[in-house]
Amino acid sequence: MKKLLSVIVPAYKVEKYIQECLESLLVPDSLHPKYEVYVINDGTPDSSAEIARTFQTRYPSVFKVIDKENGGHGSVWNMGLSMCEGKYVLFLDSDDHVENLDRLISFLDTSDADLVMTDKVVFIDGTTSSKTIKIAGVAPGKVYSLDQEAWSYRGNGIFNAHFQSCVYKTDVLRRFGPLFIEKSYYDDIILFVAPLIGGTTYTYTDFALYHYREGRAGQTMDSAVIRKNMKMQLRQREYAVFFAGDYLPQISGPRKALVEGVVRRICKTLCDYIYKLPSSEEIPMLEEWISFVKENVSSWKKVPEISLYGEMPFALYRLAIKTKNACVRFFQKIAHNQCI
Repeated sequence: MKKLLSVIVPAYKVEKYIQECLESLLVPDSLHPKYEVYVINDGTPDSSAEIARTFQTRYPSVFKVIDKENGGHGSVWNMGLSMCEGKYVLFLDSDDHVENLDRLISFLDTSDADLVMTDKVVFIDGTTSSKTIKIAGVAPGKVYSLDQEAWSYRGNGIFNAHFQSCVYKTDVLRRFGPLFIEKSYYDDIILFVAPLIGGTTYTYTDFALYHYREGRAGQTMDSAVIRKNMKMQLRQREYAVFFAGDYLPQISGPRKALVEGVVRRICKTLCDYIYKLPSSEEIPMLEEWISFVKENVSSWKKVPEISLYGEMPFALYRLAIKTKNACVRFFQKIAHNQCI
């Protein structure tokens, strides 16, 4: 590997946003030899690729535009991961952007941790509204071993290894390649578990890096899009459960407990999405998912959404789950306010 950091940016129908995204990746010239940016054109029909080429023309030692036939978000990540030369890899969606890239590169220059976690900023498209989501319970700059001291998966902890909150040592993910399911939305779900299995050490930078855009019409996390593509959610979560199940026998201690907890959260949150479906679709898909979880997740009894189903009338079951979730949100809000 010749670089310290590789950044992989998919380009598909993002001409409104990609300029801001790529501008956020500009750093002082002295740092250019340390990083590279792959903008992978996934057969976009708009001007996204042409905009990216202006950056390649201006900064040829940094930006590389790669053209390919449309294969979906996961195909871009698989290609970029197979090509990149950096010791570390950062995935950046082209409707989002970053800050403090120069600070990240300096931090990575002195790091050998497998996972480097950063704070992230969530902002609402077209507004000035934003909030910073910090990594909790991890001391900045300290290197931890997952086998000796894993972070808690509760609260926002499930997101710590997700691409919006983490930079990965490339070999941690490349060993599983091709890692991502192609031609399907929600391919990033596997990043809740794969880094915990591929890596052994982690650290935290204590500054914000990723800026995630919410509220953009048509984005995959829009409620209407989620409902429309629920089968893709199901497929990606089944893949994550199978992936974790294949490797769980090989790990133990705090790391195993963390992976098991994350898997349970993956199971629980799909139930939350299914509840939003029309009643004619909700129960059949819920039964399909619960049957799968009971068959493939040994600790399913610790998930109320799974363990309570069928133990009481459906209306009472839904009321119990709604009440439980409302109480959890209430106490999380109290804990958050106490920390401010």
